[in-house]
Amino acid sequence: MVFPLLDPWYRLVDKDLARQRLAERQITYPYILTVATQEPRKNLDKTIRAFIALKRNGELRNYKLLLVGSKGWKSNSVQDLINQHKEDVLSPGYIEDELMPFLYAGADVFVFPSLYEGFGMPVREALLCGTRVVTSDIPELREASFNLAEYIDPNDELMLQTAIKKTLDHPSGPVIDELQKKGRSA
Repeated sequence: MVFPLLDPWYRLVDKDLARQRLAERQITYPYILTVATQEPRKNLDKTIRAFIALKRNGELRNYKLLLVGSKGWKSNSVQDLINQHKEDVLSPGYIEDELMPFLYAGADVFVFPSLYEGFGMPVREALLCGTRVVTSDIPELREASFNLAEYIDPNDELMLQTAIKKTLDHPSGPVIDELQKKGRSA
């Protein structure tokens, strides 16, 4: 098995430095992150609906959902959801590579409920930056996540909500410790 190469800047990032770099971009609020092209297989509509349901239940009061990535094919339904919830769901589009480790490190959780993937680079990148991950329970994403994520059925929106809440309620220490044991961080 040959794994795709990742840029060396995907590593554990000092949280204070991450906050500083993000503040330069006016990102000063707690957020849940997803990084994906807006297309059906990325399941962003479920991500948005799960996030909004948690907000409505009062469980994510101060949180924003940050959707990083460009528009893809059949993205109209995702765009409609973003527009309906534009106070809480932010879509900055493409972010330069140099800022991505800080964006991952600043997130309280990375959510990636893709229906299918080739490898799942964003999941690996998030983990290497020390961010907890909720992702689909499919072989490609288990491999990309070193089996260290919270896994969900990508078709089950309630399971996604529960996993986000569970992940936010638990500290990130074990993930970072395990990554350091595997020698995957710099």
